[in-house]
Amino acid sequence: KYPYEVGRTFLARKHTPPEPFGGPYDTVWPPEQEGWKTLTQTEYCLSRPPLPGTTNENHMISLKIESLIRTGENAGAQIVGVSNGLVAKIFDPLYYDGKNDHGFPADVVIESDGDYSREAAAYSELQGCLKAMKHIPKYYGSWTTEIETCVGHCGSENTEKRKREVRLILMEMVEGIPMTDINPLSLAERLRHTILIKVFEAKAQIYSCGVSHNDLSLRNIFVIANDLENLDVDITIIDFNIAGVTRKDWLRNHFHKVARKMMLMYPGRLLSPIPRFWDKLADFSAHDWLPDDAYEASEWLWRQFYDNNQYLPVVRNPRRPTYTPRMV
Repeated sequence: KYPYEVGRTFLARKHTPPEPFGGPYDTVWPPEQEGWKTLTQTEYCLSRPPLPGTTNENHMISLKIESLIRTGENAGAQIVGVSNGLVAKIFDPLYYDGKNDHGFPADVVIESDGDYSREAAAYSELQGCLKAMKHIPKYYGSWTTEIETCVGHCGSENTEKRKREVRLILMEMVEGIPMTDINPLSLAERLRHTILIKVFEAKAQIYSCGVSHNDLSLRNIFVIANDLENLDVDITIIDFNIAGVTRKDWLRNHFHKVARKMMLMYPGRLLSPIPRFWDKLADFSAHDWLPDDAYEASEWLWRQFYDNNQYLPVVRNPRRPTYTPRMV
């Protein structure tokens, strides 16, 4: 029986996740469980618990599901509204897609462990950094719970049920509207550009606090309209399951090393959106926030930020104007 329904109550215990792995991290993945591809997804999830981490048995809370945000089979992490105006993101491998993009079996347990470890690491890293905290949901920590699961078909009196450990994080319910739900063509150009500029500012503020979000999808960006006439809007960014903590030694990415060096050379300045997002604005173009042409969209980015002293300086090659500008 599906466990994440409105009205369901469950207990969660405070949990410290394992070190982040996968995604942007250059780390060794946990070993495969022998024979897992011969099992059904339910059998596999029952046979393999999540990576251990550390559980605080003395810190426990009761959570009641009050609304469904993103749930169901193959949806990945289950997202529900719970008690006290919070959101629970539940990394239950049973409801991850059992097939990868190529149609082969996906190791859903390792995939959910990776998502949980990376997202919890990112939110934890940003706590106490006010520049970033104004652009992310308030974070209420990482937790673990037990979910009762049928062995075989549910419904009969003799059905065997077993409990599985499942990890989750808690955060505040986000106000505002996702950018995917806004028609930018209905907005005045000045307001549309203001929203876009604030989105890239928010990304830069988060990066300055040590986290590379790594997902520019509009569904992860919420706009809070305070006073549209005076162009007063705030931006909240969610979904850090592919984010990377830039100080981690095993986040071996040359771009981050150069960026950290440059930020030390120019104290107080932010990483410019230009080299970071040049030619990577397809989602904004697809939803009519920016021109369809990739070069024109990148040119917009250049015009908005190239001479802004809030950011690290960048230069472009005049003989190759389509090439990504570089930090100097």
